[in-house]
Order: sequence, then structure tokens, then C-alpha cells
Amino acid sequence: PNVLNVCENDIVSAIFTAGNGGNGIDELEFRTNNGTWSAWAAYTSGTNISTADLSGVEIRTRRTATYCENSAYTTVSWTVEATPIAGSLAKTPNVINVCENDLVSAILTSGNGGNGIDELEFRTNNGTWSAWAAYTSGANISTADLSGVEIRTRRTATYCESTAYVSVSWSVEATPIAGLLTKTPNVLNVCENDIVSAIFTAGNGGNGIDELEFRTNNGAWSAWAAYTSGANISTADLSGVEIRTRRTATFCSASAYTTVSWTVEATPLTGTLAKTPNVLNVCENDIVSAILTAGNGGNGIDELEFRTNNGAWSTWTAYTSGTNISTADLSGVEIRTRRAAFYCESSAYVTVSWTVEATPIAGNLAKTPNVLNVCENDIVSAIFTAGNGGNGIDELEFRTNDGTWSIWTAYTSGTEISTADLSGVEIRTRRTASYCESSAYVTVSWTVEATPIAGLLTKTPDVDNVCIGELVSAAFTPGSGGNGTDFLEYRTHDGSAWTDWSTYISGTSINTTTFTSVEIRTWRTATYCENSAFNVVSWDVNPYTVGGVVEGPEGVCYGINSTILLATGYTGSIVMWQSSTNHWATITSIPNTQPTLLVENLTVTTQFRTVVQSGSCGQLFSIAAEIGVDPIPAPFIAGAGSVCDINEIYEYATEPDMVDYQWSVSSGQIISGQGSNLVTVQWSGTGNQSISVDYQTVFGCTMPEPFTFAVELLTPETPAITIEGFLLTSSATEGNQWYLNGTIIEGATSQTYEVTENGDYTCVVTLNDCSSEVSNTITVLNVGTDPSLSFSMNVYPAPNQGLFTVKLLSPGSSNYTLTIYNALGSVVYSKESIVVHSGFSQMIDLTNSSKGIYTVVMQNENNRFIRKIVITK
Repeated sequence: PNVLNVCENDIVSAIFTAGNGGNGIDELEFRTNNGTWSAWAAYTSGTNISTADLSGVEIRTRRTATYCENSAYTTVSWTVEATPIAGSLAKTPNVINVCENDLVSAILTSGNGGNGIDELEFRTNNGTWSAWAAYTSGANISTADLSGVEIRTRRTATYCESTAYVSVSWSVEATPIAGLLTKTPNVLNVCENDIVSAIFTAGNGGNGIDELEFRTNNGAWSAWAAYTSGANISTADLSGVEIRTRRTATFCSASAYTTVSWTVEATPLTGTLAKTPNVLNVCENDIVSAILTAGNGGNGIDELEFRTNNGAWSTWTAYTSGTNISTADLSGVEIRTRRAAFYCESSAYVTVSWTVEATPIAGNLAKTPNVLNVCENDIVSAIFTAGNGGNGIDELEFRTNDGTWSIWTAYTSGTEISTADLSGVEIRTRRTASYCESSAYVTVSWTVEATPIAGLLTKTPDVDNVCIGELVSAAFTPGSGGNGTDFLEYRTHDGSAWTDWSTYISGTSINTTTFTSVEIRTWRTATYCENSAFNVVSWDVNPYTVGGVVEGPEGVCYGINSTILLATGYTGSIVMWQSSTNHWATITSIPNTQPTLLVENLTVTTQFRTVVQSGSCGQLFSIAAEIGVDPIPAPFIAGAGSVCDINEIYEYATEPDMVDYQWSVSSGQIISGQGSNLVTVQWSGTGNQSISVDYQTVFGCTMPEPFTFAVELLTPETPAITIEGFLLTSSATEGNQWYLNGTIIEGATSQTYEVTENGDYTCVVTLNDCSSEVSNTITVLNVGTDPSLSFSMNVYPAPNQGLFTVKLLSPGSSNYTLTIYNALGSVVYSKESIVVHSGFSQMIDLTNSSKGIYTVVMQNENNRFIRKIVITK
């Protein structure tokens, strides 16, 4: 290889390219070094030489000569690096597994070969392996909190590959830690027959194996036996239970035991109570008592208590066996006992009790209505508030009198009783007792008055509405019931308020001329109950009918159209709408009673009216509305379809007698007439253009879309002329006519023209008898001089839309100022100190300027060039 250094056992060679000169003979030799250099030997070009056991190789050549001195040697050589061999590591302790916190180390015996450098590194694992770090031979490494340690070495090389690593390692067994036991129940003492258990949370470290055992004591401890986490252990007939665990290890000592335990307390049993009297119920003021026979188990203590109920239970109080208790003002007595325990639940209570029946007291009756007298058909009822004492049962009864009293019947509190056809009602209650005498009765009652009924009114005329000015009256027939008195009254309404009620005499006529309503009423009165309801007759007085007016548009557009008509100013109600297309010679009825009418899709002029009637007054027609139907516009544009001279003003006309005329042109401007049917237009640009118009009829009928008229502008494009030396060139390929100082140059009609005298040169293009605008101007000042010393200025293209180039030819070097003026003489662009060396060219952007004629001026101390240019949009 083409390198200075190779690795032992690599192959080296050289390709020889022959020298020249001399006697034509090339010497080619090689030698090797395996401690000392060998003698030079002949070498064949390209032959491989093995570097095994060598430290160097050289190959050389020279060209020999017969009569002159041989050439100098050309030599190539390789230094051979010996194969690296890794050293060895002696580990301490020389085992595979160690216990956490042990110390480990390794002694390095150096390798050989390579570059003579041994790498020595270590790493540790505390869940993940650390990065390799430098290690010193024999240094101790602590295994605290580690699961593994590795130490490695290799011999490195500078030009060859380093050796493979030689490694020693230890797996570290973590310190065994016993698991946790969560006891259930989590107490020191339990009661006999309780269930105990423990949930085991595994330990850590060691070999990962946990021992879990239990034992019980029923007078002596049993042997330890395997236990399953969470398994229930019954304490029946036991005095103690223990569960223990530890974490074992393979290479280290097992952990200490973790133990949970329970002491078992014997089950408490309750004593007995003998009650006196031995009955469930006693009467208020009786004496009660109980004799206790002691219980067993638990802590040997018997609780004995009593309590009484005088509306609520008293707290439990210590009781002495056989003591008498009075039941005065009480509803119940209880005596109880149980055997207590220290560590487990005391025994259930054994209880004796007496229900005390209180002295019966009748409940209350709240009558509705709370009066002595009611009117026939009124509803009566009573809300019962329960009595107290006795056996808690209340008798509740009622009876009615329709000439004689009925038998007593069960009554439900709050139930309504109708007094129809009755003269009296009674309701009563009492509290009964099972062991004592029932209470006396409590009674409520009502006397019933006959229902008042209003008399009859017979109205004349017997209608709801009358027309203003008619007479109305009513004939009265007396009512019944109540206290026998009838009232008869009337009142009138004048459109703003009712009059007060006044006495009315049966059959009297009332004139409605000044009224809008009339009412007559009667009712029968009562002494103890409500008067009868009013019996009322009435008439609404209708004003005279007024037909009013129908309002709407004067016209609509032919075809799909719609409008809403509105009836106003009428008095009464709309009976119907009517329409006609021949001023009511024939009529079409429209069943609509609303004040508005939707009219759609009219095609001929149509009249619309309403039929109005006020109550019972006669019908009248409204004033009609007539809706005309306008035809859709038929647009056209009359005017020149071909335009030659864009400087001329052209007229265009469309349909007259319309409104909202809107004209537009594709290129150019509308000079006058916008908003009317006749406009004048000045065109700009070339080629196919158009003019459009949009308008509507006086009734708002519009065209589907603006009408467009095509116009062809025959004016040729304005030519742009340029100059090179004394040769002028037009941008137009045909129709050219050249001008000097505004005068035709006879015969100068080609695209190019050779300048022969100084002056201002322009060009006009004529095609189809239409002439273009004048081109840009080129001023020539140097005819008869060296063209390289000539001055010229060109602005192009012309016309343009605001983006154009200014080009100046000027011999030598000079500073110029460029200024551009609009048609008003205002500066729109300026640039000073333009250094021109023979020539100058710059793109100008006036696209934001308005259209029109602009003047371009370039000047210095000795020269001033002026060009005109047209900007279009």
C-alpha cells in the first residue's frame, strides 16, 4: 500500500515504471529487516512481499550507464508495526459471584507488540452499566449497591488494529432484606374465632427466594409450616398465632426473620334476665323489674343497665338486679346485660323490655270552613290531629242529615264532604286503648244553607253584535235559593271606559248610538254563603263599515315577480280579497282575511281590492290598487364597431327612457354621458376591445347581465426606435415612415434607416390606412464624426405601462443627471451624479404613476437630451 507504516503480516509491493537514458538497463532490488537488514536482492515489479516477522521493507531502482555515471537510486520503503497481543488479568477474589459490599480487584500482566500501550478500564452496574473508566492495576472496587463489576484490558496499535479485549467480571449478589408482613387485623389481641392473616410483600436482594411460615398455640406451639400470603387462619380454640418471613441468599447469609403475631382472647357469653311482670305491655304507672344470672368468658365482667322512654330514650344507666322501676309518664322500659371483653367484641346484649300504654287523650279536629253555617253544595272537611296515649288508634267518623241523621261511618282526615241536599254534617274522633279506658269524643258540625241561583235574562235582539243606533233590552226571570233577594243592573262602554253599574228595570230598551258595548246582569244573594254567580247578557256595538285603501307598487317586472299588498284605513274585518284584469268587469275572489296579500308572477296589469264588514253592519269595498307589468329591457348598443384614430371622440347609444345607466370600456375612457343612454368615448390601445352597458326600467326591471358591444381598434402599436452607430431601427417590421425634425423623409419606409445628418429622428407606422402614435425621439448630433465619439439617447418601449429603459451613448467619461417630468411639469423621478463611461442604461419603474405623456431629460454641463414617452394603463 502507498503508506509509510504497515502492520505485521500485511503484503507490500511496488509497480516499476522503467527509467530512460543510460544503457537502457534498470536495476530493481529489495531488502528486509528482521532485526538487521538483509542484503539487496533482485525484485520483480508487482511481486508481493510478506511482512511476517519483519520490522521494515525497502525496494529501490536506478538506470545504469555504460560510459557515464549511473543514476541515483529511487527507493520506496515500509516500517512494519509488530502484531499487538493483549496482557492478562488475575482477579481477586477469583470467583464468579461475590456478595454486596465485598471488594474486588485485578492485577494486570502487560501485553506485547503494537505501540506498547495497554488500555486498562472498569465499569459497574447499579441497574445499568456505567461508562468504561480508567482502572489502576490492583485497585480495590467496592460492590456496595452494585449488581456487577467488569475489568478489561487490550494492547493498542498505532497503524494496525488493537487487540481484542481480555475481561474479568463478578456478579454481585445483593444483601438479602426480609419482606414486609401486613397483618389483618392489625392488632396485638384478637377474639377467639376471629380470622387472622397477613399480606406478604416480597423482600429484595439475596437469591430472590422468600421463606414464609406460620405456627399456632392451642396450649403449646405447633411446628413452623409453609404459609401462603393472605391465607385466612381461624383462631378457634387457639391462644396465639405467629407468621414469619425471611429472604434467603446463595452466596451470603439469609436475612433476619420478620414476624407478626396475635394473642387470642376467649369468647364472652352473656348472662340471663328474669323480668317482672313477665309481659310485653304494661299500663302507665305500673312497677317493673328484672333478676340477673351472670354470664361467662371475656374479661369476667357483666354490664347491667336500664333506660326509659318519655318521648325519647334516656341514656343507659347502671341497674341493680331486682330494683323496681315506676312507669309513670313513660312509654317504655328496657333492662339489658352483656359479658365484657378486653381485646375483642363484648357479647351481644340480652334485653328485656315493657311497652307502656299511655293514658288515652282524644285528638283535635280542625274544620274547613271554620264556620257554623255553610251554603248548600259547599264542601266541608276536617283535618285530624291524632290523639295520644292509649293503643295509638284513633276512631274517626262522620254522619249527615238530609231530614234525619245517618249512622256514623268511618272518615278519612281531610276528605271533602259535599253538602248537596243536606241540612247538617257532623265529624267526631276519640283515642282508644288496649289496656286502659278509651277517651271521650271530640265533635265538629255545620248547618247547611240552600244554594243561591241567579235568575234568567232573555236578551232582545238575541245576537252578540248590533250596529250602532239599534235598541237592546232584557226580560228578567227571578232566581232561587239564598236569602230570596235578586239584584238587576246594567252598564255601557263609550270606547274608552265602562260606566258604573246602575239599577235596571226588566224589559227597558237601551239606545246604542253613543256606545261600543252594553251589559245587563243579575244575581241572587245569600246570608251565610257566597252570593250566586252573575248571569250576564251583552252586546258589542259595531261602528259603520269603512272600506279603506289597498296600497302596493305601481308596477312589477314581467315574468317571475312578487310583491305584497297592504290594506289600510279600514274599519271592521276583511271578508275577502278580490282581483280583476278588466276594472271589475269580471272578478276573482281570493279567500284571504289578512291585511296583507302576496301577489306573484303577474303578466298583465291587475286591480286588487278588499271586501270589509264591521260586525253586523253592511259590507264595503276598499279603494283598489292597480299594478302594472313592465317588460324586461331589450338592450342594444349603436356606434362605431371599427376605430382607426384613437384621438377622435366616438358616440355610442342604447335604449332610451331607462334608469341607472352604467357604461364601461375595456381600454380608454368615457368622456361624457355616464348615467344616460348616450356616451362619448376616446379609445386607447389596439386590437379587439369592447363597450358594455347595464340599466333597468323605472320599475326596477333589470337585464340578466350587462350588454357588451365589440369594437376593433385598428391603430397600430406605437413603434420604439433605437440607434447603433448611425443606423436607426424600428420595432415594427412593416408600415414604417421615418421623420427628421418632424418632416417626412421621402422613401424612408424600411424597418431601418441610415442617418445622414444631425437632428431629431422619429417614426410612424401606418397599416390599413390607420397610423400609430409618433415613436420616441432619437437626437443625433455627431454626423460626420467618429461614431465612437457620438452622442445618442433612447427611451423604449414606447408607449409602455410605466416600465421602460433609458439608454445614453456618450463618449468619454462624464457625470449626468436624470430627471422625469409629468405633463404638469412636476418631477416624478430624479437621480443625480450618474457616472457615464461611453454608455449608460437603466430600467425605470413608474407603474404606480397615472397614464399620460412624460418628459425624460438627461443632462450634464455641456449636453442636454430630451425624450417624450407615453404611459398607458
